[in-house]
Amino acid sequence: MENELVKPNINLNGSDGMELARQYYEAAQAVENAANLMGRLVHGRDYQGSPDGAYERAYEQMVERLKPMISAYNDLKAIAEHCVEEA
Repeated sequence: MENELVKPNINLNGSDGMELARQYYEAAQAVENAANLMGRLVHGRDYQGSPDGAYERAYEQMVERLKPMISAYNDLKAIAEHCVEEA
Protein backbone atom coordinates (compact mmCIF):
# COMPACT_ATOMS: atom_id res chain seq x y z
CA MET A 1 0.00 0.00 0.00
CA GLU A 2 2.85 2.39 0.76
CA ASN A 3 4.04 2.40 -2.87
CA GLU A 4 0.54 2.62 -4.32
CA LEU A 5 0.16 5.55 -6.70
CA VAL A 6 -1.83 8.35 -5.06
CA LYS A 7 -4.21 9.95 -7.55
CA PRO A 8 -6.02 13.26 -7.17
CA ASN A 9 -9.66 13.33 -6.16
CA ILE A 10 -11.52 15.24 -8.85
CA ASN A 11 -14.21 17.34 -7.18
CA LEU A 12 -16.00 20.67 -7.49
CA ASN A 13 -13.63 22.41 -5.06
CA GLY A 14 -10.47 21.24 -6.80
CA SER A 15 -8.86 21.65 -10.18
CA ASP A 16 -10.82 20.89 -13.32
CA GLY A 17 -10.24 17.23 -14.17
CA MET A 18 -9.50 17.78 -17.85
CA GLU A 19 -7.12 20.65 -17.10
CA LEU A 20 -5.33 18.55 -14.51
CA ALA A 21 -5.16 15.67 -17.00
CA ARG A 22 -3.62 18.02 -19.58
CA GLN A 23 -0.97 19.19 -17.10
CA TYR A 24 -0.04 15.63 -16.09
CA TYR A 25 0.06 14.59 -19.74
CA GLU A 26 2.35 17.51 -20.61
CA ALA A 27 4.64 16.57 -17.74
CA ALA A 28 4.68 12.95 -18.96
CA GLN A 29 5.57 14.15 -22.47
CA ALA A 30 8.44 16.26 -21.11
CA VAL A 31 9.83 13.26 -19.22
CA GLU A 32 9.43 11.09 -22.33
CA ASN A 33 11.26 13.66 -24.46
CA ALA A 34 14.10 13.88 -21.94
CA ALA A 35 14.37 10.08 -21.75
CA ASN A 36 14.48 9.85 -25.55
CA LEU A 37 17.27 12.42 -25.69
CA MET A 38 19.20 10.68 -22.92
CA GLY A 39 18.83 7.32 -24.64
CA ARG A 40 20.80 8.59 -27.61
CA LEU A 41 23.68 10.12 -25.64
CA VAL A 42 25.81 7.02 -25.15
CA HIS A 43 27.24 5.86 -28.47
CA GLY A 44 30.19 3.57 -29.08
CA ARG A 45 31.95 6.09 -31.31
CA ASP A 46 32.40 8.37 -28.30
CA TYR A 47 34.26 5.69 -26.35
CA GLN A 48 36.82 4.68 -28.99
CA GLY A 49 40.23 4.56 -27.40
CA SER A 50 38.74 4.39 -23.90
CA PRO A 51 39.72 1.59 -21.53
CA ASP A 52 38.13 -1.79 -22.22
CA GLY A 53 34.52 -1.94 -21.08
CA ALA A 54 34.07 1.85 -20.82
CA TYR A 55 31.27 1.94 -23.39
CA GLU A 56 29.45 -0.97 -21.77
CA ARG A 57 29.69 0.64 -18.32
CA ALA A 58 28.52 4.00 -19.67
CA TYR A 59 25.60 2.28 -21.40
CA GLU A 60 24.63 0.40 -18.23
CA GLN A 61 24.83 3.62 -16.21
CA MET A 62 22.53 5.39 -18.67
CA VAL A 63 20.05 2.52 -18.48
CA GLU A 64 20.03 2.94 -14.69
CA ARG A 65 19.42 6.69 -15.08
CA LEU A 66 16.51 6.02 -17.42
CA LYS A 67 14.69 3.54 -15.17
CA PRO A 68 13.31 6.14 -12.73
CA MET A 69 12.36 8.36 -15.66
CA ILE A 70 10.35 5.56 -17.23
CA SER A 71 8.69 4.98 -13.89
CA ALA A 72 7.88 8.70 -13.56
CA TYR A 73 6.48 8.74 -17.11
CA ASN A 74 4.24 5.75 -16.37
CA ASP A 75 3.00 7.33 -13.13
CA LEU A 76 2.25 10.69 -14.74
CA LYS A 77 0.43 9.02 -17.62
CA ALA A 78 -1.62 6.88 -15.23
CA ILE A 79 -2.60 9.96 -13.22
CA ALA A 80 -3.56 11.82 -16.41
CA GLU A 81 -5.75 8.89 -17.48
CA HIS A 82 -7.33 8.80 -14.01
CA CYS A 83 -8.14 12.51 -14.25
CA VAL A 84 -9.81 12.02 -17.63
CA GLU A 85 -11.87 9.12 -16.32
CA GLU A 86 -12.97 11.07 -13.25
CA ALA A 87 -13.69 14.35 -15.07
